[in-house]
Amino acid sequence: YLSDGLKVKGLLFVPKSILSERGTVAKKSPVVVFCHDGISGVSKSHRNSSVRLAEMGYVVFSPSYRGEDSSEGTVEIAKGEVHDVLRAVDLLEKRPEVDPNKIALMGASHGSLISALAASRDSRIKAIVLAYGVMDIYRWWEHLETTNQVGKDEVTVRTYGDGPSDHPQSFKIRNAVDRASSIHCPVLILQGSKDTIVPPEQATYMKQ
Repeated sequence: YLSDGLKVKGLLFVPKSILSERGTVAKKSPVVVFCHDGISGVSKSHRNSSVRLAEMGYVVFSPSYRGEDSSEGTVEIAKGEVHDVLRAVDLLEKRPEVDPNKIALMGASHGSLISALAASRDSRIKAIVLAYGVMDIYRWWEHLETTNQVGKDEVTVRTYGDGPSDHPQSFKIRNAVDRASSIHCPVLILQGSKDTIVPPEQATYMKQ
């Protein structure tokens, strides 16, 4: 599908329970846009999780954001990827399998931040699940510096530079807690207490 003029890929999982014996759509289903973690595309484990969700009766769409899995464009980290998810919603709400009044986003890590930012921009999103996502990017960067975990890879350097003072706009547009008041749907936040990359406090910041 097209997002900002880029051809972006995704996987669609349709539950057998909503199909007729002939394989046509017998009824509409709630849809979950399942936003994967990391920047390496849809993994085998993410695909398997998508299948399990579909077996529970949901239509599931797992996007491969720009720059991943042969999608056009370049990895931007929670910037253009947010557009990719919202353009997927445009596509899905017209699908015969989908109840357009029951659209949810679910994401892990990078996908969690994408989900939060997308929901803050679009009232069509009726629920979100955020799993171990960076919600306060400034405090997260401080945590990485304190624990000596700041990445030196090309994507991290290009996106964040040497920190907020070096790339102020990059941090501002990705800070989910600043957008929390614009999210008007139910939110489920999941966080591991022993996570050393995304510390538990990140979930608390968003809850507040």
